[in-house]
Amino acid sequence: MPLRVSYLPVLQILRELYVQPRDAQRFQRYVATLTGGSDDVVLPIGVANPMAREHALVKMDELLALGADALGAEAAATAARRGRLRGCSGECARTTDRPGRRAHRGNQRVLG
Repeated sequence: MPLRVSYLPVLQILRELYVQPRDAQRFQRYVATLTGGSDDVVLPIGVANPMAREHALVKMDELLALGADALGAEAAATAARRGRLRGCSGECARTTDRPGRRAHRGNQRVLG
């Protein structure tokens, strides 16, 4: 089975959520964005804290200024061309909910 690798840019979407006031409407917007109004996750932002304080907005701005979405897309394209990722035998996702920390190994393998 060929390895499918893609990158979905979400930093600007998260930034748009974080500029909203920290209230119930912000949380409802987050859920609507996450699910697209369906009963399933359609955008991989589930590890983001929808009620994060101002530091999250600052971090989004820093990542956007660095071109992190473009770097992620480039890395995904490189991995797709190679047809493999280190330590991954099927479809993999790498997520972490804490800045500067690596994801738990169990969170890395979605299908294996």
